[in-house]
Amino acid sequence: MVKKEYAAHIAVPAVIALILFFLFPSCNPDYRRRFPLPGLISVGKLTRLGPGSFYLPAGFSPEKQYPLIVLLHGLGQTGESFMYGNSFMEQADKHGYILCAPKSEHYYWNEDITSPDIQNIRTMILTMRAHFPIRRDKICMFGFSAGSHFTHTMLLFNRIPFSPEKLFTAYVAGSGGSGFLMDQYREHHTIPADLKIPGYIFWGRREVPHPGEEMAEFLRGQGWDITVYTHNGHHSFDGHLASLAFDWLDGKIP
Repeated sequence: MVKKEYAAHIAVPAVIALILFFLFPSCNPDYRRRFPLPGLISVGKLTRLGPGSFYLPAGFSPEKQYPLIVLLHGLGQTGESFMYGNSFMEQADKHGYILCAPKSEHYYWNEDITSPDIQNIRTMILTMRAHFPIRRDKICMFGFSAGSHFTHTMLLFNRIPFSPEKLFTAYVAGSGGSGFLMDQYREHHTIPADLKIPGYIFWGRREVPHPGEEMAEFLRGQGWDITVYTHNGHHSFDGHLASLAFDWLDGKIP
């Protein structure tokens, strides 16, 4: 049982976060006004959207439903550089996925509960849902390094106002820890049960300490369905690791 002082320590920030959640502009149902689409959209090429970009796979058809992968870049990167450098577009063409790659407002992801990054990511996802035939049951947050930290932060904001739906239904976190806000929950050995989704956490065996290992143990202890993969490398990411993660997602949510 969580001690009363611990419960209060968690409950107060949670109430504040909930209030802010409903007051932010992204609660407006017309998300398309905030990040309007450009006049020309090319299939098989990156297209700008708000503070980031998206990619429609080769052979895209508005008559078909597509999973969505939301890519969170590492420290100092952009969504475009993360997407271009790691075979994501090739994997999207192969698996039939739409990609969305936000960019952090600064060179790092801001983990504060009033963070514009949290709001921008949420709004980009909802905008993509409004414009394109996205499978609501197969939206995956995919972060590496600092993006992995922020992916675990986004787990705490994985709700849509006035809806029982989650913002995303699975996640991948590579070579990154839990992030400041998630650490508050880890310290008190609890996390809201309704946030539970399947996750895939990976890191290199030559990374010391192993980033993500403690987070995987914590979530498994909370009853989450977490798959762990370790590779024989350092703090690195490539197309092969992207392929393994996409295969995991297809197996977890066909």
